[in-house]
Amino acid sequence: MPDVIQLEKLTKTYGRRRGLRDLDLSVAEGEVFGYLGPNGAGKSTTIRVLLDLIRPTSGRALVFGHDPRRDAVALHRRIGYVAGEFVVNPRQRVGECLTFLADLRGGVPNTPTSLGLSVLVVGSAGAGLGCSSPDRPVQDVLRR
Repeated sequence: MPDVIQLEKLTKTYGRRRGLRDLDLSVAEGEVFGYLGPNGAGKSTTIRVLLDLIRPTSGRALVFGHDPRRDAVALHRRIGYVAGEFVVNPRQRVGECLTFLADLRGGVPNTPTSLGLSVLVVGSAGAGLGCSSPDRPVQDVLRR
């Protein structure tokens, strides 16, 4: 099976500080891969490089065989990413929030099934879980 993620000597520095150093990694199609490590290990930096949210200092990254720097828009249409520190306006409606997020990645078909008649929302670290109408404010859904 082909690799869906391939990193070769990936390095990212922030001035004199290291984010990643010479990371080699491959994840094959169909493989289940958990990317674990302590704070500061470079997990978020790696993901942000894979999505072209930040640029590597050196090395090479391929996602689905594409260079994230050259093919970011196409890759963003295939990949969903919400950072752990993601913050939304609590007064925004759930449907508006999902539409905004979909538009960030190039949009999704605007059909009732694309947004769902009900929306499953997982709160911080799985603390809150609920099913909601897209017309409800986000703050009502995320309350414990």
